[in-house]
Amino acid sequence: MGDAAAVTGVANVPWAGHIIGDGFTCQGNSLVGPQVLDAVAETYTSTTGDFADRLLVALKAGENAGGDRRRQIPRNSAGLLVSKVALTQYGLHDRFIDLRVDHHDTPIDHLKELRELHRQDFGS
Repeated sequence: MGDAAAVTGVANVPWAGHIIGDGFTCQGNSLVGPQVLDAVAETYTSTTGDFADRLLVALKAGENAGGDRRRQIPRNSAGLLVSKVALTQYGLHDRFIDLRVDHHDTPIDHLKELRELHRQDFGS
């Protein structure tokens, strides 16, 4: 595992914070509270599978724990970007997985569906 670091800052909006674990970090602002990051970190560390799948399950756990405190703003987008370990010159082919969902009622669920299609098409 690689090193991980995070800085949240003291002049942030309530609630903001981060968790640094063994080779990972999760952070957020405008969350309902620390339980969101606790759920993300716990789920990520206790889930098996590849990196992208673990991220998606952890993201869903954060949403289920309350997610964003700004309830009046619809959460209608989600994204998953996984870069290759060995980066290429000019960054032209650095993306291993690059998926986005915009304007959807359940963006994380739809992102999980796209991830499965990506796996079927590209075997990754």
